[in-house]
Amino acid sequence: MDSNNPDIRVIELRNYALKPGKRDRFIHYFEKNFILSQIEMGGYPLLRGSLKEADDHFLWIRVYEDMSSRSKFLPAFYYGPVWKECREEANDMLANNDNVCRCDKG
Repeated sequence: MDSNNPDIRVIELRNYALKPGKRDRFIHYFEKNFILSQIEMGGYPLLRGSLKEADDHFLWIRVYEDMSSRSKFLPAFYYGPVWKECREEANDMLANNDNVCRCDKG
């Protein structure tokens, strides 16, 4: 996938609940540690930010070429060196990261 003109077939919407008062710290940590590392591995975080009506939430979108790319990316990233190095601090700020919706073009 060309990051300037991606062929997007799968979209993930992730809505993380953060521990009270941790949102700004999490956003900074996420941007510092997880944007480029995901892109290098074939997951493409496109949009991210806070929700006005939910102070302790962080909403972000990640896209993939197809389901096969997603299936390869997820274990490679979440069992890989960047996540292993950063997960303890990231998880310390998270209350719930299981709210994931996926849409694919088939």
